[in-house]
Amino acid sequence: MIELNGNRDVTGGEFLRLDELHLDDGSGTRQTLSANSTTSFGAMEIDGFTVGSADTTDVFYYKSDLRSGNGTLKEATADFGLTVIGSAQRAADIISKDTNGVIDFETSALTDFDSDLDFTA
Repeated sequence: MIELNGNRDVTGGEFLRLDELHLDDGSGTRQTLSANSTTSFGAMEIDGFTVGSADTTDVFYYKSDLRSGNGTLKEATADFGLTVIGSAQRAADIISKDTNGVIDFETSALTDFDSDLDFTA
């Protein structure tokens, strides 16, 4: 396990034999974890990441460009849009036609979609 306090840039790092990266700034301040396309987290879990809309939520800063499902380049210099896949968004081509670059699978809304599909495991 790696425990991080404050902001860290792990660009280009390889974490292939570690189980957990823990963000541990207990002071209620925002932590930023930076990475890019050359960063390899392997199967490592990122723990202690605070989400939400407050000023103390943490930031995952991805410093490389992304390609959306339809091949549209999303530059790292722009904010990414978010496609949410849940109970109302079940089209077969929702990912391949996506232009946002980031997809959120709402697992609670997908559990009844296909009995063989388990995003929570």
